[in-house]
Amino acid sequence: MLVRRFAVVALLCVGAGAAGFAALGESLTLGLLTIVERWVLMGFAPLAYVASAIGVGIPLARVVCPGTNSWTLRAGLGLAATLTITHVLGSLGAIQGAAGPFVAWAALVPGLVLLAIALRSGLQALTQGDTLLHRLDVTLASRWAGPGAVAMGVLLAAACMPPGILWRSEFGGFDSLSYHLQLPKEWMLAGRVSTVSHNVYSGLPSYLESAFFHVGWLQFPSLTGATPGLLDADGASLIAAQQLH
Repeated sequence: MLVRRFAVVALLCVGAGAAGFAALGESLTLGLLTIVERWVLMGFAPLAYVASAIGVGIPLARVVCPGTNSWTLRAGLGLAATLTITHVLGSLGAIQGAAGPFVAWAALVPGLVLLAIALRSGLQALTQGDTLLHRLDVTLASRWAGPGAVAMGVLLAAACMPPGILWRSEFGGFDSLSYHLQLPKEWMLAGRVSTVSHNVYSGLPSYLESAFFHVGWLQFPSLTGATPGLLDADGASLIAAQQLH
């Protein structure tokens, strides 16, 4: 039953996203294929990042709250730790050059291994009691599952679009184009997360922007040519950053 509900929610998401593309003048079929293509080709890096973070959070949750089976707590603690690790690695200049993608992926391996071990040893336990799958089952059975899936589809479709063209808020995406995505682009070219003299926003902690920097390296970017870093391969790393957000 849960699988069927997941399928319905997934179809609603894809349908809402495709409708969003169709509303921009493209055909429904082309919109659907474009969304699915970008989810698959550009979504693996942010998915791996979040999955690794959840894995890192498993032992942390045992320390903070022994005996807990809360995946929400694990995800929260793991994301905080992973963002910190990303920021430290970026600030030290450890992710750069030809070795950059390999270092970026190596940083995720421990979390992915921990998550795989937990899922392998706890698949039966996951279906019992107040666990993640039980809560998902309850959530998907609620009257909010459909509208929530449509909203999710719209957001996921928006994450597949170039920044600054969908809404007029923030003066055409000023924050994204001058800060949230601009800094990771410059950091990838410089090979380091750092404060830059021409952008005051770079003086902020910028943990999520550091994650965009990390996800960009997971895509094995080219750092040469006219459109390096976040912008190469038709903006694959840029779209991945938006999907991570």
